[in-house]
Amino acid sequence: MSNECLISLPGNTCTCTADKPIAFFLYLSAPLHSHMRMGLSPLNAHRHSYNFINNNVCLLCSTRIENTFHYFLKCPTLANQRVTLMNRVTNILLMSNT
Repeated sequence: MSNECLISLPGNTCTCTADKPIAFFLYLSAPLHSHMRMGLSPLNAHRHSYNFINNNVCLLCSTRIENTFHYFLKCPTLANQRVTLMNRVTNILLMSNT
């Protein structure tokens, strides 16, 4: 198995290797993170606030407004993904403290 990253961006040479996963994750997530913080993400609450759509309800669970808080912490449909994310973050934090 190669240590080379399987994700390549058009026109760019990927220098990511398996020993740098956190840096590469931050590289890819920076635009989405910024959009979430500025209220410019594809979440329905953000799109609704700019009148791009008429309904701000979560399409995954249809029970709440789909805002950043709901998406990351409360949506019942994403519960399994949330547990996986929290476990991985915990493992990364534990590895960095050793």
